[in-house]
Amino acid sequence: MVKIHTSARDSRILTSANLNERVDPIMMKKILPMLLATTVAATAFGQVGTAVKETAKATAESTKEAGDNIKAAMSSEPNKSIDKAKAQVHKAKARVHRHQAKQAADAAVH
Repeated sequence: MVKIHTSARDSRILTSANLNERVDPIMMKKILPMLLATTVAATAFGQVGTAVKETAKATAESTKEAGDNIKAAMSSEPNKSIDKAKAQVHKAKARVHRHQAKQAADAAVH
């Protein structure tokens, strides 16, 4: 049994049977679809968030790759090889992030 004080002058003990009688079926028909829609939206937002994050990482790695390529073009031979190798690493990382972003976007749609 649950004791609920609805007001100062009206206090009574409600049993589970009384409590169920007080729930409006029309209200439940409105609340349930809203709850379902909110759950679906939160799930979709989480998947889209992953796609956006991976796309941002891919863009950052591509920018680093371009920076290292420019640096290699302007430097002498010992540093040039190092900068070219770094650019290749950034290119590989960007490719991985683009692939993960594509997978996350496909998962959000399907």
